[in-house]
Amino acid sequence: RLLKWNPSGLLIFPQNANTTKPKRHKAVPGTHHPGILHQFDRCSMAYGIECRMPFLDFRIVEFVFSLPTSSKVGKGYTKRILRKAMQGVLPNEIRLNKTKLGFNAPIVDWFSSSLKEFMLDYMSSKSFIECEFFDGKKTREDYTLFLNEDTPQWDTAWKFWPPVHVMWWINSVKNQI
Repeated sequence: RLLKWNPSGLLIFPQNANTTKPKRHKAVPGTHHPGILHQFDRCSMAYGIECRMPFLDFRIVEFVFSLPTSSKVGKGYTKRILRKAMQGVLPNEIRLNKTKLGFNAPIVDWFSSSLKEFMLDYMSSKSFIECEFFDGKKTREDYTLFLNEDTPQWDTAWKFWPPVHVMWWINSVKNQI
């Protein structure tokens, strides 16, 4: 067996492990995974929730490490073997979903309340409206429509931050020169 668990819950790979992909095996314990797992555990336990990480079971990790890359990634999909295994179990709308949302910032709330004036001020500036990297006038118009929606959506809100952020960065760089 390639993997062992130590008391702290970290995966340990023996130095003499016979593996064809040593970099991948060494990546699990040597990166941010232990810290993420620790924080995940602390956050869940703060609310009395017992969380499990079934995909980090050493048997699954060993199995996935033994698979060719084409079983894991391809044709625009990640987790290919898992998606295939869930065929007929999960609806295709979920099984074949390529977007990964995670825990998003509450930008809908921010952009329509605490950041509203900041966004409007930035989007109303001449430099924003005339920026060569994006259509500032259209972005400002879309933002105004967003503010007037009855139920504004994250799918709409996310597109406003990149141009504002780019413009903020351009202005900050100009001020340093």
